[in-house]
Order: sequence, then structure tokens, then C-alpha cells
Amino acid sequence: MYCGPAQNRAAEALDFYAATFDDAAPGSVVTYPEPTGPAPAGAVMFSDFSIS
Repeated sequence: MYCGPAQNRAAEALDFYAATFDDAAPGSVVTYPEPTGPAPAGAVMFSDFSIS
């Protein structure tokens, strides 16, 4: 979970893992449609990917 000091860094983590694992396959990426608490509109709410 990316909350507290890591808030709004989920997209950065997705990019890091995709670059780190050659076989990472992207899945869903769901973003906030509007600002919610400390998350700005467009920030990643949740996502997934698979590593084979």
C-alpha cells in the first residue's frame, strides 16, 4: 500500500517493477477521477501486473 510517506508514488513503483522484471505484464491501472484526500486527480488508486 502506498500511503503515508509513500502516498501518490504507486505509478513510480509500477514503472520501477516493469523496468526491473523483463517479463512483467501490465494489468489494470485505475486512477482517481477527482482529488480525494491527499491523492490528486489522475493518481493511481490501484493496479496490478503479473511476473512470470
